[in-house]
Amino acid sequence: MGLIDFKFLQKIHLKFIDKVIHEDHPFGMILFANVNYIYILPRAFYIHRLRAGSTCDRQGVQNVTKKSMPTYTLHILDAFKGDAVSARAYYRAASWFIMFLEIKNFIESNPTNPMSKLTKEQFLGLFISESSMLLRFDIDPLNLIDKFGAFKGYINRPNSVMKLAIKNPKLYKKMLPLIRIYEKFTQIERRFRKFIKSKKS
Repeated sequence: MGLIDFKFLQKIHLKFIDKVIHEDHPFGMILFANVNYIYILPRAFYIHRLRAGSTCDRQGVQNVTKKSMPTYTLHILDAFKGDAVSARAYYRAASWFIMFLEIKNFIESNPTNPMSKLTKEQFLGLFISESSMLLRFDIDPLNLIDKFGAFKGYINRPNSVMKLAIKNPKLYKKMLPLIRIYEKFTQIERRFRKFIKSKKS
């Protein structure tokens, strides 16, 4: 919690991203990259309460219901045929990708800002990792994979699936059924190798 000069936010054109989880992440990062002075209060003036079903309630992730989904995500829930757990997981990954795009835009729009390089090197890895979870879903209601080309230049060694999604999102979507079959065979092979190894030991 803090106090910010609203005129300063207007000056740097900074605002919260609508309809995403953890919208304070890019807001705070871009804010800190632009300020010259920060005063930290030596005492807390509020008590944080963990609300059931909130983004901070990690224990309740598998107990997500339609009621705990924000109303503006119900179209995602419909796309997942009422599977709230999958819809929430997709929405979470989608939020990370949307935030990645926002921070990427800041970095590329402010190449001389020393915080741009630091942000890219130290923080974007998490956003990329969480965003890549979109590839785990068979559907993409928000069509975000079509924008995966934005990862180009930000991932040093993408795996073959990510590389395809970055270079040719349309082909990735066409190949998705075959990719899922390949992934299943790979899982079976890993389990078989693990089984053989356990027998030898």
